[in-house]
Amino acid sequence: MNYKIETIPRFEKDVKTLKKKFPKIKKDLHKFINELALNPELGINLGNNIFPSLRWSPS
Repeated sequence: MNYKIETIPRFEKDVKTLKKKFPKIKKDLHKFINELALNPELGINLGNNIFPSLRWSPS
């Protein structure tokens, strides 16, 4: 099954802001997305294959 990972403009803006505090955030985010691609069912399933949010902490 194919999944599509989408972000909202607010998330993109927040990542840019956090880049000052966490210089590796882009690298960590790509690693997280790759993990999610390998196991798309990370997180809590709310039914109908909806996984609304995941917690992720940058290094």
